[in-house]
Amino acid sequence: MEADPHRLPWQDGLPEVLESSLKPFRERLEASCSRMTNMFEISYERK
Repeated sequence: MEADPHRLPWQDGLPEVLESSLKPFRERLEASCSRMTNMFEISYERK
């Protein structure tokens, strides 16, 4: 990400170990997602 400051974490997909551990909770996680709080989830400093 240092070479490309506009790159998003996991933009090419999650590593398999993360994906498989989150898969059972996907529906619950997606249902609890709020666009109103989205701006607080990932913040970064622009130069």
